[in-house]
Amino acid sequence: MLKRLFLYGLTCLFFLGFVTNPVLALNVVTNQYFSELANEPERFVGAWAKLSGQIENKQVYEEVTGYVFKIGGAESSQNEAWVQVDNTSESFSIDDCLILEGYIKGSVELENIYDHTFTVPYFDVKTYTKIDCIEGLYPTIAENNIPQTQQVGEVKITLEKVQLSKEHTRLLFNIDNLSQEVFMLGFNEILVQDRNQFSYDFIVEEYDELKGHIPSDTVEKGWLIFEPIEPKSFEVHLKPFSMSTITFYIDSLNKLDNPTPELDPEPTPEPASTCGQGTELVDGTCQVIKTEEQGGGCLIATATYGTELSPQVQLLREIRDNNLLNTESGTVFMKTFNEFYYSFSPTIADYERENPVFKEVVKIAITPMISSLSILNYVDMDSEVSVLGYGISLIILNIGMYFVAPTVVIHSIRKKFHLNVKLRLQIHAK
Repeated sequence: MLKRLFLYGLTCLFFLGFVTNPVLALNVVTNQYFSELANEPERFVGAWAKLSGQIENKQVYEEVTGYVFKIGGAESSQNEAWVQVDNTSESFSIDDCLILEGYIKGSVELENIYDHTFTVPYFDVKTYTKIDCIEGLYPTIAENNIPQTQQVGEVKITLEKVQLSKEHTRLLFNIDNLSQEVFMLGFNEILVQDRNQFSYDFIVEEYDELKGHIPSDTVEKGWLIFEPIEPKSFEVHLKPFSMSTITFYIDSLNKLDNPTPELDPEPTPEPASTCGQGTELVDGTCQVIKTEEQGGGCLIATATYGTELSPQVQLLREIRDNNLLNTESGTVFMKTFNEFYYSFSPTIADYERENPVFKEVVKIAITPMISSLSILNYVDMDSEVSVLGYGISLIILNIGMYFVAPTVVIHSIRKKFHLNVKLRLQIHAK
């Protein structure tokens, strides 16, 4: 049994961790869909986002310092967001390139140097990763991260990864030179896929470019840039000066297909409830609205006197909250009473609202009881004994008013009626 409970609890914890961890969520907003976010940021409120780009500026919004973040790959007219980091000890510098992850909070209105205002999405950062700006500003749409290493003499060349963006193809090389100086570049780098193309450098932003001159006993790391290609197999030829040609074969590129974010549909407004005050519609029936401590409202009294602010309803609430619920015996009584009272009170309260005559009958019926309860405002109920004593006394008093007194009255009337009948029969007999 204990083993089953343990496994059940472990399963629940795993499930809760899965559904609540935003990193595992499928509904993630990426650079690919930033234009949709920029157009309707309020629709994305609460969605998890993973965006790459560059810090452009610091700005203050409603006395909170944040950053203007340029989104990589987005249209120039809609490529900015305002981001705020939860951890106040963390800070970014202008031109930092990052991958930011967190929740979308809506939109903010910022102001540029020309005093023109513009609205951008607001992004609450939970975690971030610093990256090369060429990766941040030109998001990867396909990649191959399987490293390949070849060695020519004492020069070890490693192709660490290949990334394809909409604008170009980039290859990250790491060259460990243990020999004399090496000259890498000079139009001797060729990418072959359907056609041959030489490397080119049309990137405006700064990035770690592979250096052409590598001194001896030096490790050099940087990118080679080519035109965009298809996400399929290709090869790259390198021919360092005075060395034989080195060829790397890339079998495939894995597409990074980010699913379109599925936003929650607009909530359908619930039909207007026909239940009375203090009740709510649940599965087609009116049920009492219970609070954590008090258990619910005084439904019948509220319906009888028209409002929860009436003196009679306030009296009942004060007695319950200030007297009964402050003692253990009073709390036990109220728990038992509530289970009984709320089993029928919603029906009576709703019928009162529909039938004014019935409402007046109920008012006449409960007024004596409420009057008797007002006695508790003039006594001290600060102990279990006093609560039990006054409670039993009031129960006896109400039994006397509602049962004993009517019984005595009815019995007296019947006795007088029978006596009158008997006298009349005697007179007729004479």
